[in-house]
Amino acid sequence: MKIFYACLYIYLLLKPYYIFQSGSIQPGDLFIVLALIFFMLIDKNRINVKKIINSERHFVIFVFITILINTIYYLIYNDVDFLLSSIYFVFNLIAVILFAFACEKKETFLINISNILKFNLIIQLILCFLNIGKIYGGFRYMGTFNDPNQFGYYILLSFCYIYIINIRYKNIKNVFLYLLISVYLIFECSSTGMFLGICAFLLLYIINFVTKIPIYLKKYKLTFVLILTTTFILSLIILTINPLKNEILLDKISNNHMVNRVIEKLNKLNTDNSKNEINLLEERGYDKIYYYPQYILFGAGGGKYERFEKTVHYGEIHATFPSILFCYGIIPFLILIKWIYIKLKGMKKDYLVAYIALLVESFTLLNQRQALFWIIIMLYKYINVEDKKIIVRNENYE
Repeated sequence: MKIFYACLYIYLLLKPYYIFQSGSIQPGDLFIVLALIFFMLIDKNRINVKKIINSERHFVIFVFITILINTIYYLIYNDVDFLLSSIYFVFNLIAVILFAFACEKKETFLINISNILKFNLIIQLILCFLNIGKIYGGFRYMGTFNDPNQFGYYILLSFCYIYIINIRYKNIKNVFLYLLISVYLIFECSSTGMFLGICAFLLLYIINFVTKIPIYLKKYKLTFVLILTTTFILSLIILTINPLKNEILLDKISNNHMVNRVIEKLNKLNTDNSKNEINLLEERGYDKIYYYPQYILFGAGGGKYERFEKTVHYGEIHATFPSILFCYGIIPFLILIKWIYIKLKGMKKDYLVAYIALLVESFTLLNQRQALFWIIIMLYKYINVEDKKIIVRNENYE
């Protein structure tokens, strides 16, 4: 069993390191395969496996149907991309089952996930400061990944894991440190989708915090008043003491690559079709849905996108759930949504902040190939265990 858990930890540790081209198996992925082998060798796991598969049966059914649809299209078009799309989902299903088993059997597994992801964020920050990571297009930092959006998504997703696990164990004293690291790295990669995701998190967190102010006032009245007063005074000093520095700061913000990319995306919302300008929906591939709506019924499969000649580009739809709906049709899509609903129903507002942020981001980028995306959905079942008595020393959680 120790080897099994070691494989999962090494997978998490190596996840940020993309050695081969995107879409191919990476060093970390090999340890999911090894974990599966050791998992299958342990006979006493069979009863637990049945229990876990039953718990994840909607996701299992969804993956089975995607395999069926992709196989049919492969036989029609002889395009290997359809088979690759199925392989990604099978890999993700295996990862979900292995992580579910690990959470079921080991209480400290969640804490170890958080600690590994914290370590990875710090390493990515150090690499960024040392200018060791890779750069895309001369200014978009992508660290140890092959693409700045991959990098940004990993940062956002890692922070969400850290946040929900910290909330679970009522130990949020260092969440803000990792929030600052994440915001900084997302700005460095200039990913507008990740910027939208982290902004959604911050906005929802503030709203959630504001709704709790009456409770905090009751418990910490004097401390709360002192913090608000100090913040107000410091803000006035910063804004009035040196207007020149404020102008320099505003100039830096206006010339920031991230800010410019956000403005560029906003401008694409108001394009002039008469001038053959590409709007934001067309750029993300959403035009496949309104040009070929029939595929919402039975699915287009995950490949050979050049079939869709009316669209602006022949790539995938750069959005997770719209892509799944288009590629696999309404029935598998609803089965998947039911699985997500079962996993997340009754969620407390503190956790909802992170999950909504990920949902918002998922409409800007294709995330269904990322096992960690599906694992975090499954994970809430174990995050939400309230009746278990968990004794965790603070020094083990740093």
